[in-house]
Amino acid sequence: MPMGCSPPMLVTPALDVGERFLIGQRSPALQSSLLADGSLYERYQPAAPARWVILRGGANPECYGGTEPRDAGCLAGRLSELLPDRDEWLRQLPSWEERDFARYFVELYNPAEDAFGPVQFRLNELEGGLYRFTLERAGRPMTTLALYDCDANRWVAGDYYGLRFMARSAVGGCRAFHDEEAATLVLPVADRWPMPYERALVLASGRLPRRMQLDSGEAVVVYKGIPQWLAIQLCGLLSLEMESNV
Repeated sequence: MPMGCSPPMLVTPALDVGERFLIGQRSPALQSSLLADGSLYERYQPAAPARWVILRGGANPECYGGTEPRDAGCLAGRLSELLPDRDEWLRQLPSWEERDFARYFVELYNPAEDAFGPVQFRLNELEGGLYRFTLERAGRPMTTLALYDCDANRWVAGDYYGLRFMARSAVGGCRAFHDEEAATLVLPVADRWPMPYERALVLASGRLPRRMQLDSGEAVVVYKGIPQWLAIQLCGLLSLEMESNV
């Protein structure tokens, strides 16, 4: 299947800061035209593409070379209304249909240590949580991550961040802190959200999260431009009790 690129769209930040940012297709010609018009402001990010910011007045339509980008509005707000809650998201994830477990080396994720450790794997004594299965093939290890959902009695497949979040969330181990004055949401690295919910955080401002280390030594990821209403909505979907400085 040929790969494509989404057309350019202008997105309104979740915070009213008098600007919009452009997502989707970029081209050197579009960049040169917007820069010459004085409409484009490039906001650089460490180890990431620059944000293309356009002030609310917009740009001369002729700068876009024929097709002006669609005004997408506040995508973060729309996503926060469309995303399912945590339990429904889990139900929507695909199942892992493997049944021949004897050929695997099995490890269980420990939320307290944020690490995997070997486990005696017995199907009739399974506990819920995130497992890592390693299979040797032609001298090369192949790993599979799967979450065992006790309530549904099924193995769930997914990405590492998403499955790790579910495993930690199930034992009440996930934290989130919102600073209303700075409009930032801070998450421990181990509690990083599943991709669809993190996407809403990124689309709130167009900024990628920044990894930092607190004075305590704990590693966190910081999302900027997150108003309180959005943080409350997303934390509610994920069944998180958000801490706040208010």
